Amino acid sequence: MQLSFNLEDISYLKMEYFEGEIERTLKLAIKEKKENEFIAVCETNGLSYIETPQKVAIDFIAHDGLYKTHTMLKEIRNEGEYTYFVIDNPASLDYQQNREYYRVIVEYDCIYSVDTENGTESFNAVTYDLSAGGVSIIMDENIISQEEMSIVICMTERNIKSHLKFIRCERFEESQYKLSFEFTDLAEKDYEILQNLCVTKQLTSFWYKLNSSLSFFLL
Repeated sequence: MQLSFNLEDISYLKMEYFEGEIERTLKLAIKEKKENEFIAVCETNGLSYIETPQKVAIDFIAHDGLYKTHTMLKEIRNEGEYTYFVIDNPASLDYQQNREYYRVIVEYDCIYSVDTENGTESFNAVTYDLSAGGVSIIMDENIISQEEMSIVICMTERNIKSHLKFIRCERFEESQYKLSFEFTDLAEKDYEILQNLCVTKQLTSFWYKLNSSLSFFLL
């Protein structure tokens, strides 16, 4: 597909490039999309020299999955604490299901907070499903806001925290609602914890189904 989706649909991108003969990966945010190119940005701190122009591999991590492509990194501009990357718009994108978007059914206690005119209100809730990209929670009320929304998920490893982008609301049973959100500023450590959780549960489910099938044929 062409690079035609909105910038807000893209959580971030990963760029693979070469520094001499060493392949490296850099996490970037998209700042601007133009007709023939787009501009991505990251913090300058700790960034090494990157030769331009060079062909790079890019993964666009969007709300609905992963899009992979190869294109040309044309120019790099250092402006204070930020570095800007001028990159050719790719001719096409290949969609690929990625393990970070596995959504698993899990139940964790969580605290859902909403900013209102009267201040921040917090509500106890439980997760319905969870991925490294977002979460659905079960609430007794349909409570969303045009202002800031955030969540704290109480997991064994640590409390997972992020601000939220509202996706949808669905009726759940007779008197409850399932609210679905996308994480907007998940910490790298929290992202890794959720990614590992989802992969582990997917593999557990796969082996359970496989063993069940083998047991059936052996009867």
